[in-house]
Amino acid sequence: MRHNKAGFKLKRDVSARRALLRNIVTSVILEERVITTVPKAKAAKPIVDQIITLAKREKKEEQLHARRQAASYLMTPASVQKLFDQIGPRFATRNGGSPAWFALVSARATVPKRLCWNSWVPNWSAGPPTAPSAAKRNSRRCRKAAMAASRQSPN
Repeated sequence: MRHNKAGFKLKRDVSARRALLRNIVTSVILEERVITTVPKAKAAKPIVDQIITLAKREKKEEQLHARRQAASYLMTPASVQKLFDQIGPRFATRNGGSPAWFALVSARATVPKRLCWNSWVPNWSAGPPTAPSAAKRNSRRCRKAAMAASRQSPN
């Protein structure tokens, strides 16, 4: 039976796993985009959600406590500053689901692990972009354009 086996171990002991996830979360906040493996991105996503929820606190008393909670998890004071000054107000109206991971197409066949990048959900004010038709999607030009778009930054 698999009782109490939930979560991601990532082939690391507790302290190494905690340090890895703290570094990934801090990098996502500072750089707003991190390239990592799929299991690491899936493990870091709920933690980034929790940290963003701390940054959305409005009352002054709650915000001081939330800032200290975030500072105890994040690695640098600059990441705490950016979290509460820029990222918190940006996602104040959004109810969760702020970070997302997008799979990268590996250009090298020798890379055995699937890579992805952790980033913020793009702001589509006019709605999500439309997907091309099946015939066009399978064309070589469309695949090359999709690969080039995945390599560009989301800004």
